[in-house]
Amino acid sequence: MVKLNSSQLVYFGAFIRVCVPCLGEIIHPSSRKLNFEIVSQPSVRQAIPMHMAPGISRTELYYRRPRGRRAGLKAKADESRRRFNIPVVLSSRPRYANSSLLRPANLNNLSFVQPKDKPARSQPLPTRHFVPSIMLSNPMSLQPKLSEVEEFLLRKNIQIGCVVESWLKPHISDTVVNIEGYNIVRKDRLSHDHGGVCVYIKEDIKYQIVEELMCCDVHEVLWIKLNPARLPRGFSCVILAVVYYPGPTSPAECDAQLILNHLFDSLMKAQSIFSNCGLVVTGDFNRLKTHRLQNHFKLKQLVKFPTRGQATLDLILTNMADKYAEPESFPPFGLSDHVTVIVAPKVRDAADNTRMSVTTRDTRESKKVSLGRYLCNIDWACVYNQSACEEKLNIFLQIIQIGIDNIMPERTRKVHPKDAPWMTIKLKELIRSRQEAFHADRHGPVYRFYRNKVNKERKACKGKYYTSKVQDLKGVNPREWWKEINKLSGAKKKSSNLMNSLNVPDFAEKSPKEIANAINNALLEPMLSYEALDNSSEDLYLPLEDTDPEFLEVSTAQVHKNLMHLNKHKAAGPDGLANWCLREYADLLYEPVTNILNASYQEQRLPSVWKRADIAPLPKVKQVAIPKKELRPISLTASLSKIAEDFVVLEYVKPALEKTVDPNQFGTISGSSTVLALISMIHSWLKATDGNGAAVRVLLFDYRKAFDLIDHKTLVAKLKMVDIPRSVINWIINFLTDRSQRVKLSNACRSEWGSIPSGVPQGTKLGPWLFLLMINDLSPPSTLFDLWKYVDDTTVSEVVKKGQISFAQQAVDHISEWSGNNLFQLNREKTKELVISFSHASPQFPPVTMDGGSIAVTEKAKLLGVIINNSLTWNDHVEELVKNAGRKLYFLTQLKRARVTPQDLVAFYCACVRSSLDYACAVFHFSLPQYLQTELERIQKRALFTIYPGLSYAEALVEAGIESIQDHQRQLSINLFCAISENPDNKLNKLVPPIITPNYNLRKTRKFRVPVAKTKRFAESFIMKGAQLA
Repeated sequence: MVKLNSSQLVYFGAFIRVCVPCLGEIIHPSSRKLNFEIVSQPSVRQAIPMHMAPGISRTELYYRRPRGRRAGLKAKADESRRRFNIPVVLSSRPRYANSSLLRPANLNNLSFVQPKDKPARSQPLPTRHFVPSIMLSNPMSLQPKLSEVEEFLLRKNIQIGCVVESWLKPHISDTVVNIEGYNIVRKDRLSHDHGGVCVYIKEDIKYQIVEELMCCDVHEVLWIKLNPARLPRGFSCVILAVVYYPGPTSPAECDAQLILNHLFDSLMKAQSIFSNCGLVVTGDFNRLKTHRLQNHFKLKQLVKFPTRGQATLDLILTNMADKYAEPESFPPFGLSDHVTVIVAPKVRDAADNTRMSVTTRDTRESKKVSLGRYLCNIDWACVYNQSACEEKLNIFLQIIQIGIDNIMPERTRKVHPKDAPWMTIKLKELIRSRQEAFHADRHGPVYRFYRNKVNKERKACKGKYYTSKVQDLKGVNPREWWKEINKLSGAKKKSSNLMNSLNVPDFAEKSPKEIANAINNALLEPMLSYEALDNSSEDLYLPLEDTDPEFLEVSTAQVHKNLMHLNKHKAAGPDGLANWCLREYADLLYEPVTNILNASYQEQRLPSVWKRADIAPLPKVKQVAIPKKELRPISLTASLSKIAEDFVVLEYVKPALEKTVDPNQFGTISGSSTVLALISMIHSWLKATDGNGAAVRVLLFDYRKAFDLIDHKTLVAKLKMVDIPRSVINWIINFLTDRSQRVKLSNACRSEWGSIPSGVPQGTKLGPWLFLLMINDLSPPSTLFDLWKYVDDTTVSEVVKKGQISFAQQAVDHISEWSGNNLFQLNREKTKELVISFSHASPQFPPVTMDGGSIAVTEKAKLLGVIINNSLTWNDHVEELVKNAGRKLYFLTQLKRARVTPQDLVAFYCACVRSSLDYACAVFHFSLPQYLQTELERIQKRALFTIYPGLSYAEALVEAGIESIQDHQRQLSINLFCAISENPDNKLNKLVPPIITPNYNLRKTRKFRVPVAKTKRFAESFIMKGAQLA
């Protein structure tokens, strides 16, 4: 028996792992309990925590034996599962009068108690997310309905009760409206009648009124910080805002924009002061438009049913929507006309603790040197002496594969997909200790000790990881720096495991191999109606020129350059030859590769492995129910095949097609982009409707699986008309024949090979250019129509002047006829019509039909990444920009917590957040009203407030060395206009107004003769405004 003084026991449980670990090496293996008797002194009795009071005789505390440095893996695993139970006996006097037991504790006077067997662990019951349940009600006077509210809160076990229109006044005491078991927080209306908000908070939840967020008495908003006993992982606290907006007609004057500004500023401060806080903004909003607030702060509105009549006035906005179940409505209290709303925590899904099997090779520098020595000793004459390129390539691949398999054999290891890169063994041990202490006593000092210890250690680990492994990469290896920064920010890539996205009932009972085969068959099914090329047909290939036929021949220098520019991070194709290997040993491999490529060009055919593709299906939706419609096949072809295609494209295909390409094609070819296409469209539509009452009918055509459903015979016929050597045409024709594909779900799970009778593979060098050739002869039926193409995106517009009839059906019939002749398949469900008109009375046009059905008319559509609506305003697009940028600001907060330097935070913001705001900004910047400019500016304001919390926005701009969003986008737009006007070959140069040549020396002259615009819309378009500012 070890006797300890009670002064030595204070917080003994928190330090037991430090005090007693040495005993684990010496105590008898058959015993695991140590019995301590404590001699308590009255003077220090009060220092013992409440849960260790004399009324409790024993308290079980646990500790682990330390793991030795030289212990084996099995021994470490065993030790991590063991527990030593240490009952601590508390008493006010010694249990035994024997003075020999009162001598100081040492290893010789320990007595051992055999541990009791632990009961078997039962199956865990499903648990709910650790978020508080919330009630929202507008009782229209709380005091008369208090008993009804009290009964409801207690019966439903509500943790947070939010009441708006409490109608309480400051002279009414809290005791009048108290509810047993709850604390009440109020904000009463000081002037006028009615109004007021209050919150009932269960007594076991710690709370605090956040004075920093309370601005004035004008806004009836109550801000409270909640600290429940437990919250979902990743959230530090909950910031609750209870709002009552009486509406603009209320006697209590309250401007909608003022309260929105208050909510915006307060939420921005809350996220800065309380990092990783959960947000709940609830109350009676009386039709206040909160969508911009939701976009900025990633809030989701939970209440989907009417709360007063047919209107949804009572809202619950939160960034923890995935933790809550669907809201429920209950009858109003008393004679109120607002229903009562409850949201409860959702049942949690079972934790996924599965480990992933990853196949890797040992690519340490020593192994690479060994492989280099092996390749140095190879006599490549065995490749040169073969007559056919097929045999040359097979021997080349076998030689490399033998070396890699022997020097760098594949090894399979299991990793936990959720382990963060900064996670250490020490931090894992602390987390495990915290969990044990939590389950033992969630309110005790042991749990609090380990909770604080884990938080401190996690921040230290993140900071140390950035300082030691990430910070210096910025100048040395920017790619790796960005990779590690993304890890620190918590930005996770979409899961590469397709199995998690499949929701196909037929797949439930199938093995992974059968699922892969089913997906491959589904992807190939639409192609079965096409006839494959017959490689043995004499008419398929062109005869070579009679005299001196021209063959493509590449030099060793060209091949070496291409090998050195390969992306070493790209996956290998069906041949298994990785890009990193070709690039690492380019000096040793460029000669045999050159020999293989030239042999292929001479034979006008490709090795069979170059015509195979591993398909990586990418889901178009989160849950895939119909694989052939909701999966996008991306082809992974052999790296050497891509090099061979690259030479064909650069030497012959690209120069030939750029001479004959449709000027309205803005895809693939150099000097074109989506931004130029959008500027051309918007300028044309604004000019056509400039104060003349005209309307524009815009038809957005969509092709079903455009790249996959291309008829090879039609493509070959068009290819034979191109002015390139016949040997190259024959090589491309052979590229299209006998192609096959298989679906790759993982390295160990691939489908069977399936034949491809149509299409051009996505992910190849030739694919986009062959599609460009296929669609090049698509043109509008007459001068009444304008047509724009960006690869497969086809847009046709018709200007209908006031009082005239529309001929849009003629354009649809023409394109449908062309598509049928070329065996393209138009998708009527995804083809849309947009009618742009600025008349007071919207024009009514007869519907256009296609394939026996009408084309749907829409008010807005996404065109080349920009949302266009029928009034050519930018509210919808800016709303989408703000929503996407608001999500990314969370990552900035995480990097700040990881102690990333302010300079690097600014770099991350500019690259990942501001860049999304800058896309196609020239299209809409000059047309944005001030309130939309403010919405974009708020994104940058929030970002800089996170990086430099103590500075004003103007000071933060100077410190960061960046411009405001408005000035930045203005300069980008002017720069683009100057680039267009100074380049005569630019596609949009013809839209630029003529240059003024003044006859006199004037103080201030305009460079361009800008035409007079009848409307402000057209005057503020990109071309018109750019010409004024340039």
